[in-house]
Amino acid sequence: MWPEPDEFRPSFRDWDGDPFALTPQGGSNHYSQHRCRGKWITAALVQVAPRFLSSSLRYDVPTEDLQMDGSCMPTLPTNRQVISHVRP
Repeated sequence: MWPEPDEFRPSFRDWDGDPFALTPQGGSNHYSQHRCRGKWITAALVQVAPRFLSSSLRYDVPTEDLQMDGSCMPTLPTNRQVISHVRP
């Protein structure tokens, strides 16, 4: 389907420049036009998930080399971030 899927090519075929065309949950007026059915639950989860992950769970994070190579995407720590012993 894509000849070079690992290459970042920030151009879009036949894109008219409408910034709302690339909004995952839709960018139109939800009272009069189509919006994603999951928009409200997605927005709520985006707000709740960080609190849950940072306050409601306990886990161990070992000391790691967190240097990042900024020349490639996505930028990740060299040896990734590993958590273990996840518990409520």
